[in-house]
Amino acid sequence: MPVITISMAPTNAEVKKELIERVTAEAIAVTGVPAIEFTTFIEEYPYDNIGRAGMTMVDYRASLSK
Repeated sequence: MPVITISMAPTNAEVKKELIERVTAEAIAVTGVPAIEFTTFIEEYPYDNIGRAGMTMVDYRASLSK
């Protein structure tokens, strides 16, 4: 049973639905494993739990608007 895990910042249900559909379709195309065998997990992390360029994502995003 292949498992796909996606870790990302929070997003809405429509984006998650499309992401699961498209990533699964691509995995099927590459592996030939049927869709029924795939399980996908989306792990969402708040922006203050994500780091980029040595800053929390909250601070990083704020620095871009300066």
